[in-house]
Amino acid sequence: MTRRRTRTNRSRTTANSAQTASAPAPSTQSRYEHWLLGVFAALLVTRPLAPLDVAIDQLNGVLIGMLWIVVLVGWFAVGAQQREVAIRFTWTDTLVFLFLLWHTGAAILATKTGNPRAAINAAWIWIELGLVFFLARQLITSAVRARSVIAVMLSLAAGLGVVGIYQQYVTLPQDRATYERIKDDPAAMMRVVGQWFPPDSSERQQFENRLQSTEPTATFALANSLAGLLAVWLVVAIGLLRFRAAPGGSWGAAVALVGLLPLAGCLALTKSRSAYVAVAVGIVALLWLARKNRSQISSSRFRLAIFVLAVIAAAAVASGKVDRQVFSEAGKSLGYRLQYWKSTVAMIADSPLPGCGPGQFQNAYTRFKLPDASEEIRDPHNGALEVAATAGLPTLALLLAALGSTVLRLRRADVVGFGAKRDERDEAPAGAAIRIAAVLGIALGSAIAALDGRALSAEGIVILLLAMLLGTFFLRGAASANQLPAIVAPVAALALLVHWLAAGGISDPGVAGSFWVLIAITISQSQRVNESRRISPHVASIAFAVSLLVGVLYYVTVYRPILRGQSLLSQALDAATARRTDEAIDRFTAAQQADPHSARLAQMLASYRFELWLTAPTSQNFQAFRQADAAARQLDPQSSTLQLMSGRWYRTIFQRTKQPEDLQHALAALQRAVELYPNDAERRAELAQTLAMQGDMVAAQEQAAEALRLDDITVAAGHRDRVLSNALRQSAGRLLGAAR
Repeated sequence: MTRRRTRTNRSRTTANSAQTASAPAPSTQSRYEHWLLGVFAALLVTRPLAPLDVAIDQLNGVLIGMLWIVVLVGWFAVGAQQREVAIRFTWTDTLVFLFLLWHTGAAILATKTGNPRAAINAAWIWIELGLVFFLARQLITSAVRARSVIAVMLSLAAGLGVVGIYQQYVTLPQDRATYERIKDDPAAMMRVVGQWFPPDSSERQQFENRLQSTEPTATFALANSLAGLLAVWLVVAIGLLRFRAAPGGSWGAAVALVGLLPLAGCLALTKSRSAYVAVAVGIVALLWLARKNRSQISSSRFRLAIFVLAVIAAAAVASGKVDRQVFSEAGKSLGYRLQYWKSTVAMIADSPLPGCGPGQFQNAYTRFKLPDASEEIRDPHNGALEVAATAGLPTLALLLAALGSTVLRLRRADVVGFGAKRDERDEAPAGAAIRIAAVLGIALGSAIAALDGRALSAEGIVILLLAMLLGTFFLRGAASANQLPAIVAPVAALALLVHWLAAGGISDPGVAGSFWVLIAITISQSQRVNESRRISPHVASIAFAVSLLVGVLYYVTVYRPILRGQSLLSQALDAATARRTDEAIDRFTAAQQADPHSARLAQMLASYRFELWLTAPTSQNFQAFRQADAAARQLDPQSSTLQLMSGRWYRTIFQRTKQPEDLQHALAALQRAVELYPNDAERRAELAQTLAMQGDMVAAQEQAAEALRLDDITVAAGHRDRVLSNALRQSAGRLLGAAR
């Protein structure tokens, strides 16, 4: 046995030496690669500051998406200038590429059957994640670079943790106090909050519920999204401490332990049960997988890290910030998710190959939503189900195959790494470029977030800058340490996957970008020299041209229409507020023409046209409204909400004109709304009212009875914010009373 081990070790050493000898010399590296690496790091930092965890049909991140394409074009341009370029592309990379290809095909199909703007945006979001993965594979080519990127992301996550804690104790109480002062003043609400809801509306109640929430979100809109980012980098920090690998030696270990405080403290405040479980799974995995590397284990640092986590957890519970309900209502929360998952499985069975389409989940979900489910969710709170439901089972199979291939590669991750070993002195500029660019990424992310109307506070920007500066300064030793434990990155990625089993975010680049970077690092740690594909300058030039074409497509389908449409929309709203009617119409129309795929812009034009008809009910205004309304519904044919709005508009018109065709339009729209959302009491009740206007009392009473039955289920389920208004319930009751 001893002789066999000796031969094996000797053969491994020989293999490593051969790979080192065959590796390209650092001198052949383009001097521009460090600049590209810096931009890559800056964009990694920028994306969590302008995340996409709420609205997909918005300005969010359009600039960042274009910048990722610029880095891709730059990388191929650098390759075209060299005598030959090596692309790091394995079977695992091929599976990721096929996954993105199928997903993009599903999005293209969805532009014909659903909301085209949402489908286009969703496709490009996943393409962006693919670019993050591809560029990480090509640029993070050494342990020094990997450790530098990890140090930067740890600093960012710790900074966001401090921002979240500050939000918990300072910002949120201030926001609630401000709302109490202005909630009865519509003008002040529009000025401060940007929206106004009537006091007795369900929208007002939902807004107030969100405002009363004590969970921090930092730069995200959802606490679960922040929790996912904190969880994955908390596991990374613990892993580095576990393996004596905290960047920067003893100083780095001390800083990593200090960094645990905001990471774990803010994570506790998010009350994200799935993130708690994810961290626990990560710790268990680190303990189990570390058995083969006992010589690298630092038990004292690991025990200290676990002690810090235990103290933070105890303090959170003792202070009441993590109360008993976080655990006692876990069953209730799981029950809600089981409802979501049951409906999502029915969606998948209904369309197993193409899915409902990327960006179309919320519209499609209402057809399958259970009567006692709580809300019209944007995603199923399960990453695997989200992929299968929106892009089909083949897409999920390809994703699982790519992840499975990554796991199989881990078996040799301790034998070779990153294709070859490199001289640390040659890699020092790369580490410096990453750290400098990361600081600039804070400024870039803050500016883009401000463009999206989600500007960071001055305090938040200062906190993030200090965290990045301090973290990268004390962890600068990462650029002089040529070792990286093979299991840290995959275990952290595993923890995030566990979180996604009960939370959304798999398609949010603000969180998912970290996942794909860690997967890329995991694959690169098992990279062999012979797995790199050498391509000629001619082929690199073709790839450069293709990447330029990708940039043009992005500009034409996303960048130009969204930026132009949003600019014109802002002008239209200003003109409408100032009652400059002709100018408002011109701007609304121009906005819709600038982004012809946007159902939201078309719906806003239809809404304004309807308001004009109410003030001046001329035939010209009516025809303009009809055209705008038809265009909006055509752009989003699966939206029950648009059908409901259209039905209400035409019913109001009928009440004035008494024209039968107007009532028929109202009935057709409301019937379609019910068809798309059959278990909604409100739509049933409004359809019953409209059928009664037509004189079809039998059908009206059937709809009224179903509306009351569904409303009783909603009340029994405890969803008080979703029950019928008193007026609608009384109307339905009167219709049934007339039958008796």
